[in-house]
Amino acid sequence: MSDDFGEEVISVFADLLPFEKVVSQIAANYGPSVSGILRGRASSGKTLYFPAGRYRLDGGPGAEYLIPPGCQLWFASGAILRIDVGVTLRIQGSLRAGNYQIFGFDRDRYTWPDMSMSPPPGRPFGIGTAPLGSVVFDGDEVPLVRPEWWGAYVMQDLTSTPRNYDSSDAFQAAIDAACVSRAPRSSIPIEVSGVYRCSRTLRVVSPDPLTRSVCLVMRGI
Repeated sequence: MSDDFGEEVISVFADLLPFEKVVSQIAANYGPSVSGILRGRASSGKTLYFPAGRYRLDGGPGAEYLIPPGCQLWFASGAILRIDVGVTLRIQGSLRAGNYQIFGFDRDRYTWPDMSMSPPPGRPFGIGTAPLGSVVFDGDEVPLVRPEWWGAYVMQDLTSTPRNYDSSDAFQAAIDAACVSRAPRSSIPIEVSGVYRCSRTLRVVSPDPLTRSVCLVMRGI
């Protein structure tokens, strides 16, 4: 399949095994691994399309997956990629997604009816949405970053929005991806679209204060 510009579009869902397709559609946060697909199919001139569903990027601490220049990740609404702890998704190509979550843990589909149940490994109860792994925008083909990509929630009612709609870790993940990990290169603007609840301090810190500077750019719409 090709897009309007003649580039090859590859559905990661089509490359899954039959039982993995079922898991992708019903799993809240533990979808099938797409590590092999990203390793083997990500190249210049190709678009990797994620239909609605849950997907996982694993490989263990230190694993890194590169999306090279000229390659695009395209996330449909409802597609969420969970990046495991210690894993890095390094994007030098482009990313296509709307103002909705595409990375991390889905707060709307994972609930804990009572406190005797355990949250996903490493996640606090209620507020965690950002993945334990990292997203790095290491190129110039992504013009802006949205905190909603990591699950930030625009508050509709400032007095009654529940605590589990805290957006702290989503904003921290966006800051890390858009500016901290890019130092000393220029930051990518973080586009915000309303009022959010953040319950903890957000850190904009250079990974190497002696040689790198960090600039946070935020833009409202």
